[in-house]
Amino acid sequence: MTPLEIAILCVSGLILTAVLVIFTQSLWFRAMVSGAHVGFFKIWGLRVRGLDARAIVFSYIRARKFGLLVSVEQLETIALADRDVTKVIHDVITPRVIETPAVTTICKNGTELSASAKITVRTNLQRVVGGAGEETIIARVCEGIVACIGGAQNHYEFLEKPNIISGQLLKRNFGAGTAFDILSIDIPKVTVGRSIVAEFDVVAKPAVAPVVSCANDILEVRSTPETVGVSSGDVITDLWDESIGELDEREDQDLLFPCKKTRLA
Repeated sequence: MTPLEIAILCVSGLILTAVLVIFTQSLWFRAMVSGAHVGFFKIWGLRVRGLDARAIVFSYIRARKFGLLVSVEQLETIALADRDVTKVIHDVITPRVIETPAVTTICKNGTELSASAKITVRTNLQRVVGGAGEETIIARVCEGIVACIGGAQNHYEFLEKPNIISGQLLKRNFGAGTAFDILSIDIPKVTVGRSIVAEFDVVAKPAVAPVVSCANDILEVRSTPETVGVSSGDVITDLWDESIGELDEREDQDLLFPCKKTRLA
């Protein structure tokens, strides 16, 4: 073999190696060997428009591998809408959970309840562009919790079966107009708060306190406003001391002192 032939073979080998390296690192080559063909000029057009061609092509490959019916044009539209294409495809493949803050409201029996929800959602590719975000889902579910608890006669049923709330929430189409499909709504915890009726009863109840009268050997204690919160023993002792002055004015104290019976009215 002449030196010229050897040189030609070496140069050919180097060229072939360079071509293989370029094709191996090329998005077009990766898409082709993955079974998700993307044309070379389409990739070039993505780069010309200033889009992340690498993210779009890799997301397209992943979507096709998971059996999603999506096109490069759809992913390009999502990217043009300033959405993260990689995250969108991830959320379509893997559902995620959105948690709402605790919502506090009052049942019809005056008992305060606090509840939060965990919403499992999957991104809908057809509604990603132009669909409302997760804030809308959270607001709608919180509104539904308030309506559900506020319309209940009492709180006992929710403590026994929190899924009553989630069942009623799922009947409503909270996902309409959003970029998500709601898969489930779960109520992990329901907390009992104050009893508004009991507080109003305490405030509105008239205060009464004991009145002592000594007649026919019987000491009677009745309620009057001045002695609310005072024990009956203290009331009897204090009122008995106060009544001694009046009893001293009577002539026959021996008949009045044997007051040994005590009745609380």
